[in-house]
Amino acid sequence: DQIGVDLVVTDLRMPGLDGMAVLERLRANDAATPVILISAFADREVFTEATRLGAGILDKPFGLDRLRVALAELGLADPPPPSVPPQARWT
Repeated sequence: DQIGVDLVVTDLRMPGLDGMAVLERLRANDAATPVILISAFADREVFTEATRLGAGILDKPFGLDRLRVALAELGLADPPPPSVPPQARWT
C-alpha cells in the first residue's frame, strides 16, 4: 500500500540523499505533490532546477510568516494577512 502525501518539505543539503535527489525521485513518479526545499546554500542553478521541477525554495533562516506565504502560494493554506512584509515572500 502507498500512503498519500500532501506536502514534502526537505532540506537541500543532507547526508546521503540530498533534497534535489528527493525531488527528482518524487517527480519521476508523482508530478502533483507540492515540494518546498529549504536551504542556506541555494544558488541560481539550484533555484532554476527546483522551479523547473515544480518546487519552491525557502532560504534559511525563515520565519513562520514566510512559510505561511509559501503554503498559501501552493494552495495549502489561507493567505497571510496583508501585514506580512514583502520580504516574507518566498524565492
